[in-house]
Amino acid sequence: MQWSYFIDEIVTLSSFSNACTGLANANLALNVNPSYGKLISAEATFLSHSALLNGDKKYQYVSVEQETNGLVFDLIPLENRVNVFKVSVVCEHKTFTCNIAFLPAIDLPHAVFVLGSPRSGTTVVGNMVQRGLQIKSHGESHMAELLQNLVTTVTEYVKGAPAATNEGTLTWEVSPTYVKALQIQQFRELYSTFYTGPVLIDKTPGEPMLNSLSLLFLVYPNAKVVYCKRRGIENVASRMRKFADVPFEGHCNQWKQAFTIWRRNKRHLNNELLKHKSWFIEVEQFTLLKDAAPLIKQLADFLALPESAYVKMLNYQASETPEKTSDEGGVPKSLVDM
Repeated sequence: MQWSYFIDEIVTLSSFSNACTGLANANLALNVNPSYGKLISAEATFLSHSALLNGDKKYQYVSVEQETNGLVFDLIPLENRVNVFKVSVVCEHKTFTCNIAFLPAIDLPHAVFVLGSPRSGTTVVGNMVQRGLQIKSHGESHMAELLQNLVTTVTEYVKGAPAATNEGTLTWEVSPTYVKALQIQQFRELYSTFYTGPVLIDKTPGEPMLNSLSLLFLVYPNAKVVYCKRRGIENVASRMRKFADVPFEGHCNQWKQAFTIWRRNKRHLNNELLKHKSWFIEVEQFTLLKDAAPLIKQLADFLALPESAYVKMLNYQASETPEKTSDEGGVPKSLVDM
């Protein structure tokens, strides 16, 4: 059986050298940061269980692997439901705790997220990827923002509601990690209801989608991200034509903010959550307009698509070129023109 997992409620994600979200089958091995010294012991206690009513429930299938200085979860005994544990780790130089959630991930689709600042080519790239994969998707989703808001609301409630400080209530005992895991499971069910194939595409531009990126990797740890970007003067000029009621300064700030959020998320995902850089590709709209073939080939290879899919994507781009901001290939003549 396949599981997805994520690590939560930990002081620093660098406590483990592995990715802090991912997929696992029969077992999950997590190697401790070498600077913590020799791993002495590790213990897991169920959080998806009422210790108040039934007493603590230990998970007996966690072992210490001396050769790798890591702990190993045997996942075969797990029940087919959301399982959440509090894990206590004792090392030679450091002791720490964290929560680890395991969610059933049978037939989890491969997710492709196409995002970026509005007016940066997300539509043409999203449609092009749909052609290559030969699947259909909505023009835009905007559901990740809902997931982010739900997770924030429920976790803040079980942490900060008056009942959360009243020992003996269910709210006091429920783990924020457990309710987060349940929200993630519901989100998967929603997506799988509307996108029934082995691959799903979510094209949603804008800051809320960018802000939800880390959470989306808890939903789909195997996701691929296509970030569409466009040079500032061209993006702002295009925004001003489409959204004339927004002032020039507002467009500039939104373009800048999208890049700021993207760079922050890249650092977090590269260095802490995923600990690798193979999850994303950046597509520059000007390059897509002027020298499309090499960039589309790079995109097709990134998505592990065959040559036939590359040809479909190239043909689509040739007939549906990115929207131009002016009559000179999308480049405004001057700031005065804008």
